[in-house]
Amino acid sequence: MIPGGVEVIELEAFRGCTGVTSVVINGAKEIGINAFADCKNLTSVVLNDVKELKADAFSDCFRLKSVTFSGCVPKFGGGVFSGCRSLRQDIVFDGTLYHLGKQSGKVVIPDGVRTIGPGALQDFRRMTSVVIPESVTEIAEGAFWGCTGLTSVVIPDSVKKIGKDAFAGCKRLSAVVLPRRLTKLEDRIFWECTPGAPGGLPELTSVAIPKSVRTIGLYAFRDCTGLTSIEIPRAVKRIDVTPKTWTGY
Repeated sequence: MIPGGVEVIELEAFRGCTGVTSVVINGAKEIGINAFADCKNLTSVVLNDVKELKADAFSDCFRLKSVTFSGCVPKFGGGVFSGCRSLRQDIVFDGTLYHLGKQSGKVVIPDGVRTIGPGALQDFRRMTSVVIPESVTEIAEGAFWGCTGLTSVVIPDSVKKIGKDAFAGCKRLSAVVLPRRLTKLEDRIFWECTPGAPGGLPELTSVAIPKSVRTIGLYAFRDCTGLTSIEIPRAVKRIDVTPKTWTGY
């Protein structure tokens, strides 16, 4: 148990502590980046009045099965529970999804979710397809980062914003339908959507950019080596570039 007088659990404070099997944290203002990452034998976490969970706070805790929140709706960083493949509960606060219990095969985002949170489905490597309901209006930064088994995704027209790195590293992604209300392709949105190894895997070969898009961010399609065609609508007024923006394909 972490006593109530501890306000901050620092960066990587308990990272890789294999002797930790359960954690109760009382009243902490902040749980730092990777604070409990790689705690391979951690099975349960209780958070009492915790204010903020930094990025990857409990990432790669393979045996984590239960997280209890009491008296708090904490602020979440990206990928707080990424790699927690035994965590079968949905974690949703105020319409924002932070973790999904089902992580393989066809995955369905619960109806009523308005935002798919930062890193919410990060590293769901056994997920092959995802159904996103019309209730969703935003896909946050890194939401599907590293979902290497994901082959296709249809994003409903209700979605107005897709964050940076949202589908970065989805190496088997071969088909994507973007919403017609999207106004910007954020930085690195499809970065490295290309097979990482030989073997005839499908890859992203073409993208239809909606006519609503006005801006294309940095490295949006960097290292998409299978990309053979892309049509940029006349409505696009700005393409953010550096010397390497269009490299890699």
